[in-house]
Amino acid sequence: MKKIYEFLLWNNCNNNCTFCHQRLHERKNTDKILTKEEQIKSLQLCKTFLQTTFEKGNHILLCGGEIFDVTDTWVKLHVNSLLSQVIDHMLADEIELLYLNTNLLYEDLELLEGFLENIKQNNLFERLRFTTSYDIEGRFNKNSELLFYKNLKYLTDTFADIRVVVNTILTKEACLRIREDRFGADYLLEYLEEQDKTKYTMKDWSDYFRVQINTIPYIQLKSDTAPAAPTKNEALATLLHLDTVMPGYLKWYAENIGLTQEKLLYEYNKANNEFVFCSSEIAECGHSVNFQLSFADSTDCFPCEVQKLLKYNK
Repeated sequence: MKKIYEFLLWNNCNNNCTFCHQRLHERKNTDKILTKEEQIKSLQLCKTFLQTTFEKGNHILLCGGEIFDVTDTWVKLHVNSLLSQVIDHMLADEIELLYLNTNLLYEDLELLEGFLENIKQNNLFERLRFTTSYDIEGRFNKNSELLFYKNLKYLTDTFADIRVVVNTILTKEACLRIREDRFGADYLLEYLEEQDKTKYTMKDWSDYFRVQINTIPYIQLKSDTAPAAPTKNEALATLLHLDTVMPGYLKWYAENIGLTQEKLLYEYNKANNEFVFCSSEIAECGHSVNFQLSFADSTDCFPCEVQKLLKYNK
């Protein structure tokens, strides 16, 4: 299985999600926040890494902070330069898949649209893994959530071939709302009623926005402000409910969450102007040790428990 090289270009993120490891730990350190000049250095170094260190034929992932919510003209130019180089590598089959994550919480979509238009012109949508995030608790206020809905709908209406995966974290509240077919904040109904929709199971939500939803395990933080985690029974019951709403979901989910694909995470270090390897430790089962922090009442590995659920649910 091919590797994914993951590049954390910078930590400058204004989301303030209460469940975020970076927010709780790294963003307290001012040396992690980059100036515009340092952001440009990170982008330049990533270009060099792809030319000299990256093992050709593998996949890459690019994330910020938020690399498309950029206002500085020079940073924008360097973001575009990196993205153009990535497309060149893809066309030369030196990069197989590009994973790209964006929060869609910005009004100006010019940078993102320009990149997606380039992907379209080069017939690369099949090799773009475009992800965003929707979380019921800890991420949005009403205005930011409605902005997210607007941007997501605009993208899937504008680019017919784009395949968007929306990640949602399985907090206790998210599990409850999914099981009760209330996927989303209460005021989501206001938005959907304007579109002649009256309910929002996860499938209704997914069909309306033309996306695939991927539930991801919660990595608990030792913080008073972090959302509550589900018990193991609550999390697994949520997956069973999703399999009822979307038949085949559990099998697809178990196959994907259980992958032991090698992921090489690099973070830009401004002190030395280099990317620092910072992947998490791997447990004996082959999955990240972070997956042992997903249940409120157990340290069992989340992917391993999902595999057991699939086995006993057949």
